[in-house]
Amino acid sequence: MGVINIKSRQVFLTMLIALFISAVLIFGINFTVNQNAIIKQAQLRLQATSRSTEELIEEQIDNEKTKLILLAQKPIIIEHTDIPLTRATLKNALATNLQNGITNDFFIVPNSGDVFIEANEQNDTSAEGQSLRFREYFQWTKTAKKEDIYVSEPLISSAGPTKGEWIVVLATPLITDAGKYTGGLFMPILLEEFRKNYINSLNIGKDTTIYIIDDQGKAISTQYTPLLGVNVKTYALEKKWPQYETYLDTIQAMLKNNEGTGNYWFMGSNGKAIHWISGYTRMIFDGKWVVIAAAQPYDTVFSPINDFLANPINWIFFILSAGAIFIFIESLIVLSYKKDQQAPIRDNSH
Repeated sequence: MGVINIKSRQVFLTMLIALFISAVLIFGINFTVNQNAIIKQAQLRLQATSRSTEELIEEQIDNEKTKLILLAQKPIIIEHTDIPLTRATLKNALATNLQNGITNDFFIVPNSGDVFIEANEQNDTSAEGQSLRFREYFQWTKTAKKEDIYVSEPLISSAGPTKGEWIVVLATPLITDAGKYTGGLFMPILLEEFRKNYINSLNIGKDTTIYIIDDQGKAISTQYTPLLGVNVKTYALEKKWPQYETYLDTIQAMLKNNEGTGNYWFMGSNGKAIHWISGYTRMIFDGKWVVIAAAQPYDTVFSPINDFLANPINWIFFILSAGAIFIFIESLIVLSYKKDQQAPIRDNSH
């Protein structure tokens, strides 16, 4: 009987160890599957964030359109013959109705195509006299109807306080009640200031960043300033950080698809390649599209899990718990064995 119990005990312990190893393997497989599910969920959340950003930009631009139309209906603006009063009216609009952090400049361009009046808080009139006659947004005003609004494609400002910045220009024609065209009223919107003042106010999660690239892959708004105005594909090919190909593949997908998700490595200012996941969508300006992308570091997505696994106290607790369960089961087996040893042996010979 004792030999049988000892063998049974050995078999049971072997099975217990096998079950423990199987549980560890199953946990590892499930963790990998769940890891992929968590990544996909985070990517879809980032894609939703990019859509929310697009809606926010469109909503704010619509607000500025309304304000610009109202300003363009003022007789002093339409006629703009009294330059000091016209400039003062525009500056007052900047200080009140249009005080939003994303625009700080107005300019009026008459039929000649040269900037006639520029108004801003910095009193910078360097754009005055500059020709815009070949700019598409100016040419549009010549045939537009009263209260029509034009939103330009993203471009780099060439004069005034916004010089060198990426902007989109809102334009509306100046037309008298008699139907006479007297020029156009223009308001540049600073894309980078828009990102800082509006997009960053969204609850987009820890370490999440928003960036915008044009249809050629040039960054026109990004938190990583060395990349601003730079073609991101060229940047990646020059730097060639570890696994930079994943970044190129994601950018190519962004330039090809209307929306989607990404999983790539990117090297920032610290010279270290970081794993990112992203979601993106397109937005149309003047018939041309840009890509709005939201990205978050891979480690941030898994920070709760990584923090748990990296904490030695949690591992000590796990090992002690597993050990306690193992000892408890072992004790039950030993107790059962002792009872069997102490039980009287029946004589079945009679």
